[in-house]
Formats: sequence, structure tokens, C-alpha cells
Amino acid sequence: MFTLIEPIRKFSHIIKIKNYIEKIEEFNLEVKPMLIDEQKNVQAILKDLKKKKQILEPIFNELKSKKLNYQSKRAVLKRELIIKNGTHTDYDFNSEFNREYPEYQEFKKEFNETSKEYRELITNIIQHKKVLKNLVKHEKKINSYFVNKSETGQNTG
Repeated sequence: MFTLIEPIRKFSHIIKIKNYIEKIEEFNLEVKPMLIDEQKNVQAILKDLKKKKQILEPIFNELKSKKLNYQSKRAVLKRELIIKNGTHTDYDFNSEFNREYPEYQEFKKEFNETSKEYRELITNIIQHKKVLKNLVKHEKKINSYFVNKSETGQNTG
């Protein structure tokens, strides 16, 4: 708020700024309780999101581990097909892999769904942390302005 009020004060010799500054101050005093309430709301949402992450993260990590295992199996099978046939096509490889590991398609679906859910959850947590940071920052600016105003005895005009 400091950065907003100070430039306005520079025009005090041209126009009466007291009313403008008072309105800005009143607005900020009205907004402050809303900022505090919204901080509480965002903190509650973050707490819930973090609980969900605690539940989902071990599942996601286990699926990642399984995916690495499947990737290793794919690499081995690919080498075997090249050694056996001298070459391979993606079709031959995929059909052979699916024949040897029929459960892979179901796993792949589960992995993709869980990965998407986990990424969305992380994104949501990051966004809410940014919102909370901005709410706190604005509240601090309001507090700082009024503390400075009371310490300097500065009036609005």
C-alpha cells in the first residue's frame, strides 16, 4: 500500500488528496479481515490437499516402481527379439510384450490415471501456496503501512 499512497501524496500541491488516501485506507482496513479469513480457508484447503497427497504418494511411488520394472522387461524383450529375428517391428514387439505381460494394459491405465491425479494434486498444492503467500504479503503491507503511519504521526493530507 505504501507504493500506492506515496505517489499520490506527490500531487497534494495540485489537488486535494486527503479524501483519496482516506478512501484507500478505509478500503484496506475493510479488506484486512477478509484477507485473514481467506488465509484460514486456504490453509484448511492446503491441509486437506496435503492429507490427500500423503495417501496418494505411496501408491504413486509404487506404481512408478512397477513402471520401471516393466520398462526393464520391455528392454530385455526388445533385445531378445533383435537377437532372435535380427530385427523387429513395433507391432511384433508390442504384440509379443502384450502376450507375455497381459496385465500390463490394465497397469498402464491405472498408472496414467494415478499419475494424472497426482500431478493435479501437486499443481493444486502449489497454486494454493502461492495464493496464501500473496494473501499474507498483502496483509503485511497493510499492517506495515498503518504501523508506519502511527509511528510517524503522518496524517492523510
